[in-house]
Amino acid sequence: MTTDASSPYSTGGGGVWIEHRYAATLAAALLTEDPISELGDDVVPHSVRLQASYISPIDDVVVEGSTRDGLVRRVSIGVRRDPSLTTSDEKSVPLVRSFLRVVTGHWDEVAAGRWRVALAVGVSSTAVQQTDALARIARSVSSAAGFRTAVQRPGAANWL
Repeated sequence: MTTDASSPYSTGGGGVWIEHRYAATLAAALLTEDPISELGDDVVPHSVRLQASYISPIDDVVVEGSTRDGLVRRVSIGVRRDPSLTTSDEKSVPLVRSFLRVVTGHWDEVAAGRWRVALAVGVSSTAVQQTDALARIARSVSSAAGFRTAVQRPGAANWL
């Protein structure tokens, strides 16, 4: 394991049980040729890899599929049991660093929607719900300025 990758063991992750269970649901979609929301409802997975640090800094699960126009779409998924995702949670730092490495290191692919990142959690937490709300807001706007405006709307993100 490299120091830049985040394994479930070094970051308080989901461990083998939850990671394998989640990957099994993704593999089922691969076998049944059903799209998965992690790739987009229009993409059927053609590979599901566990501990794929040779592909992605977020290496718990990496799933790939092809779009209708033949382009590869990838999602790197971090699997965690119940992440805190707070500034005081030292175990979250490698996880967040891994997410940032994918986004900054593969900006063109991320911006084009060909490389996605996801966090799969076993237990719902406030931080995960907040991250999900921010992701929904980000998908609904087309610019950083639009994002800032949307987040500042009354009730959009009361927890910020």
